[in-house]
Amino acid sequence: MRRNRSRSPQQAESRADFSARQLRLRYIIALSLIALLTLASQWLIQSTVARHDRDSHVINIAGRQRMLSQQITKTSYYIGGTNDPQLKLAYLNQLRQAVALWEQSHAGLQKGSEQLGLPGQNSAEIVALFRQIQPRHEDMIKAARQILQRPDDPVILESAIRRLSEDESMFLSGMDAIVFRYDAEAEEKVALAERLEIALALVTLLVLFLATRFIFTPAVRRLRQDIQELEDAVAVKEALNSAENRFLSLVQLGSDWYWEQDENFRFVEVSSGVHFRSNISETKPLGKTRWDLDYLDMDEAAWQQHRELLLRHESFRNLEFHRKDDQGELQFISVSGEPIFDETGRFTGYRGVGEDITERKRIEQQIAEEHSKYKALFDNAQDGIFIIGRDGYVDCNQEGARMYGRSASEMVGLTPYDFSPEHQLDGRLSREVGAEKMQAVLSGKAQHFEWRHVRADGSFLDTEIKLSLISYSGKKCALAIVRDISERKRAEEVIWQQANFDNLTTLPNRRMFHDRLGQEIKKANRANQQLALLFIDLDNFKEINDTLGHPVGDLLLIEVARIISQCVRETDTVARLGGDEFTVLLTELDDAKSVERVASSILNKLSEPIRLAQDEILTSASIGITLYPNDARDIDGLIKSADQAMYVSKKLGRKRYSYFTPALQEAAQHRLKLINELRLAVSGDQLRVYFQPIIEMSTGRIFKAEALVRWQHPQRGLVNPVEFIPLAEETGLIFEIGDWVFRESARWLKHWQASHHEKFQISVNKSPVQFYKDTDGDYWLSHLQGIGLSGQGLVVEITEGLLLKTDSPVMDSLLSYRDNGIQVAIDDFGTGYSSLAYLNRFDIDYLKVDRSFISNLATGSSDMALTEAIIVMAHKLGLKVIAEGVETESQRDLLKAIGCDFAQGFLFSRPVPPEEFEKLLLC
Repeated sequence: MRRNRSRSPQQAESRADFSARQLRLRYIIALSLIALLTLASQWLIQSTVARHDRDSHVINIAGRQRMLSQQITKTSYYIGGTNDPQLKLAYLNQLRQAVALWEQSHAGLQKGSEQLGLPGQNSAEIVALFRQIQPRHEDMIKAARQILQRPDDPVILESAIRRLSEDESMFLSGMDAIVFRYDAEAEEKVALAERLEIALALVTLLVLFLATRFIFTPAVRRLRQDIQELEDAVAVKEALNSAENRFLSLVQLGSDWYWEQDENFRFVEVSSGVHFRSNISETKPLGKTRWDLDYLDMDEAAWQQHRELLLRHESFRNLEFHRKDDQGELQFISVSGEPIFDETGRFTGYRGVGEDITERKRIEQQIAEEHSKYKALFDNAQDGIFIIGRDGYVDCNQEGARMYGRSASEMVGLTPYDFSPEHQLDGRLSREVGAEKMQAVLSGKAQHFEWRHVRADGSFLDTEIKLSLISYSGKKCALAIVRDISERKRAEEVIWQQANFDNLTTLPNRRMFHDRLGQEIKKANRANQQLALLFIDLDNFKEINDTLGHPVGDLLLIEVARIISQCVRETDTVARLGGDEFTVLLTELDDAKSVERVASSILNKLSEPIRLAQDEILTSASIGITLYPNDARDIDGLIKSADQAMYVSKKLGRKRYSYFTPALQEAAQHRLKLINELRLAVSGDQLRVYFQPIIEMSTGRIFKAEALVRWQHPQRGLVNPVEFIPLAEETGLIFEIGDWVFRESARWLKHWQASHHEKFQISVNKSPVQFYKDTDGDYWLSHLQGIGLSGQGLVVEITEGLLLKTDSPVMDSLLSYRDNGIQVAIDDFGTGYSSLAYLNRFDIDYLKVDRSFISNLATGSSDMALTEAIIVMAHKLGLKVIAEGVETESQRDLLKAIGCDFAQGFLFSRPVPPEEFEKLLLC
């Protein structure tokens, strides 16, 4: 027994209250100091970062001054070195912009500029450096302005350029010194901030040490005293209650029956309940000890331990054994007992109670079996299974722990938010959504939803979760079935990305663009604002693709996408519709000038040389502009209007932008009408084949003809092929038209070979589009076989650009023609982009010199030299030459003199119907 404390309860309570108040006050003071130090450290970090950002921006602007001075000098050289007015004007614009930006930045660095984000607060050293370079700056500005004012005066130009060159190096040296000084001052500020931060950290550590010394140490000491006093009180209470517990033991042990034994452990009393499942007399155990009753089955070792306990006169609880009843079924029994002592302390026997626990044992067995079954399901489930209480995870299976990269034991005690990002995919806070779901489940409403987690390694885990309410250890908990759907989510994301974005440029594709345009139209209607749509088409992409190959073409499209994106705001949309067609959607427009600025910026940037790997590419673009709601009210209308305006830019010379006008709409409607009428012409017998003779120069006789299609319109008469052939290629009607012209040509070829000359040939033009129809070549060959004609009477005319397409359809068709005797002629030779190497690679039979060379043919002219060179080259390669567009006898004589093989043109005959052509043959 511990000795009593001398202090009274009132004194102890008063002293405890005073100590608690002291500790609380110290704790508040320490916590306040730590909070203030933390805020000070945070303020210091933020202010340091802000100062560093400002200093970096100033250094960048200063560095840009160096670049601008070099640009001004270089551009001045370019102005003085070119005689091209347009190029000089472009250089002058560049110089004017550079000078303006140079002056603005120079003034901003010294005096500050809100527009440029410059504070204008410089040290004395930097101010002195600026004063040193100020004369050079002013002299260079003066020289540049003289160039801008009198760019065509060579004396002024020479003098100004010399002064710029002389001043540039000194200005660059001065700017380098300024940039170096800016950088050094920035480093000094950072070093000072670091020293202050270290000082704050040391002060914080000191406060923590003092808090430990004067707050936590006294608190621990006081707690130990309280615990000791509590232990003393518990010991006293236990001593007082021991006697009472002995008297109440039988009451607390009340069960199915009671029993009593004497000092020799013989039963002296047993209540009737002991034999309720048998017909054994309730007097049968009397006078016997428990181990004398042979119908009680218990392990011998357990019996021995029990006898030793009884001999020590100790109490026992829940001693279990079993026996078989009259029906042969096991009956499980549990007994408890207390020793009995008289007033002198002498042992006089035992008394106790017994309980039939057979039903409890059966239920326990069922529970154990169910638990084993469900534990197997729990541990081996394919999905993660979690039991979640109000304070976090209570239990989980191995698969659930594996999902998060942890063990099952590590999961217990953690919360779902320990594995969740701050926000879910819908933008809502994870804790907010999780609290709603948990509250709903605890109120009895099952939940089914998707959730993003974060694994231990930092990677994302997308899951599908089913929550339901269960009872676990007597408490309401949520049972979570968690399925990993990360692969499905990634697949959905890839599918969505492929469906909405261009694979090559990563820009929005046509589908995504239509969706955004529809949304922006709705926003423009609500805000009563305009939006602009720019339709952009590269001017010479096809030629670049043909000459440099598709890989270079793809790289060019990627670079063009990047350039266009840099010319617009982040809120605007740049999309690739396909091929070399791009669109730009400008929203929240204040005035039309902003649209023109964007269009001009795109045109200027795309006009600059683009370097891709080893190639430097010159390209340009044509832009069509349409405005909403002025020009159209829906998506399709806007795109069509912008497309029409873009084609106007093409027709006006390219490298420009054009706005949509009502006249363009009329032209588009006329074009659509013409397409519909062309469809009727193909099926309505309105097409005609005309033939133009090809004259053999050495004899003047007609051995060849070119088949040319004509459209006999019922109202308009003959329609120019230039007007309807492009429409036929665009709509696919060229296949049907081309096959019809071929059949008509083959029919007349067979007739004229029989009536005129067996080696007579007809040339048929074949559009590049036709080569990409799968059955095109096979159909022509089978038709010739069907009417009994060999391929030697047919010449297929193609453009030289087609030779650059080395893909399978073109190669296969040309090889098939060669194998079947069909000859090939290169039409309009000399006007395309082909390399002479292709003439040697393919089986070409004829070169048709374009009429642009023939029209200006004269002795000693460059056209004469080029034409003669083509003829000599062709003959060296074993090719024949046909001159197109021969209209005068002088042209014929000159061609004959330089060895041209054949000629055609108005000098001999215009294209005529077959009946008239037959008369020419007879002549």
